[in-house]
Amino acid sequence: MRLFIDESYGTDDYYVAGVLVTEAQYRTLVDGLEEVRQHARQKFGVGPEVEFHGHQIMQAQGEWTCMSSQLHEAVALYRNVLRAIVGSKATVLLEGVDVRRLNASYRYPDSPYEVTLRHLLERADSWCASWGVTCQVTADLIDRQQDFAEAIAGYTRVGTPGFRPSRLERILGPEWVDSRTEPGVQAADMVAYILRRHEEVQGSPKAQRAARSLSHVLSPVVRHQRKWIP
Repeated sequence: MRLFIDESYGTDDYYVAGVLVTEAQYRTLVDGLEEVRQHARQKFGVGPEVEFHGHQIMQAQGEWTCMSSQLHEAVALYRNVLRAIVGSKATVLLEGVDVRRLNASYRYPDSPYEVTLRHLLERADSWCASWGVTCQVTADLIDRQQDFAEAIAGYTRVGTPGFRPSRLERILGPEWVDSRTEPGVQAADMVAYILRRHEEVQGSPKAQRAARSLSHVLSPVVRHQRKWIP
């Protein structure tokens, strides 16, 4: 199995999403994303290797400035990406944390990224144990990734803290990569962004309807979705 991870966050909340796939599902996912990418290239004139990035698509930024004043088109593109994820039959996992409560509850709290990553890996480890497989983890580049790698290595020796301790015996990695080079991480970004928007962000009525609609598209493959409130 392969697990691709990316994050989405605000001042008071932090989420990490995982897209868990077999090798066959991964190939289907990559092919589906490439089909959407080629369609976007023809319709919007983006580059042939444009990155699927949820925030940039919906905010018309970076390589996706072509979406300026085209919310309907941006939502349609986003929907096609999510349909590719659903079509691959991936398993989608989401872990979040209330950052304000985390900082208030602990004198020396772990970072929100470490907390949500740990919880996600515990969940993925449990799924993989039930299937009798191991899981190679790939995540987007992030500051302090060496610190997080060392923390995860520690968990494999002594177990994760909390009420559901795990030594992450089925987890290999993580390996951190530039998301531009890995379609699986781009899929995780699109998942994390829209599920967090649906759960947390109070935008305009039109934006809220779009987030609700896109979240519904993804719902058939969302197997776990939780926000921890310490």
